[in-house]
Amino acid sequence: MSANSQVARNQSRQTFDSVYESTNQLTTVAGERMVEWFTGNSLNTDRWNTSFSGSGGAVAMSNTVDGGLELKSSTSGRTIIDFAPADPPTARTFNADGFVQITVMKLTDVNYSLLDTGMRTNYYSEAGANISSQVQADLVAYGGEKFRLVSGGFTNVDTDQTGLYDWHTHKLESTDTTSSLTIDGILKATAVGNASGTGYGDVLMPFVECHNTEVTAPTNPYGYVHYMECYNT
Repeated sequence: MSANSQVARNQSRQTFDSVYESTNQLTTVAGERMVEWFTGNSLNTDRWNTSFSGSGGAVAMSNTVDGGLELKSSTSGRTIIDFAPADPPTARTFNADGFVQITVMKLTDVNYSLLDTGMRTNYYSEAGANISSQVQADLVAYGGEKFRLVSGGFTNVDTDQTGLYDWHTHKLESTDTTSSLTIDGILKATAVGNASGTGYGDVLMPFVECHNTEVTAPTNPYGYVHYMECYNT
């Protein structure tokens, strides 16, 4: 056996004390990271909290191939999954000044409906601390069918993305000064401002929300999500 072959053989047998060390220097501190595939018989309630405003909302695994999690909107209200609220917010570990969130999701073809995914400090009422990717099919209150970046205190930037009711990969990124939305690998919107709020030191939690926007809406819309990844940068 040649000397080069022996070196290659020894390298192939190298062991590590952790999976992390196999791809990173031990001196490099990893950012907080979360991955959720939304598979199985039910939502992982050790990680996710569910909440509703209005009536008739529901959360369940979709009984379809790669359907993921199904969120049925409440009547004139919201169905939300997020990290369980706490004070202090021990479950909110993502940084408004530097995070990425990747979500694969779709909205059903129903008027008066919104599907949001993003990061915020608290429940939906805390509007000043929010960054999200929004799919809306609302012909009245929100002005049509579109994909939208929502940044900071509801600063909206509409995109030219098509295929409103198909699966898309939404990537949100926040820095200390800006936020951006990439859909299916193409940058679609940027905005000045990030998800910083007024409380909790700007630590954030991920959420998905399906929203029925009108009291007189004929049906309760459904939203679906089958993958999410979040990490600090």
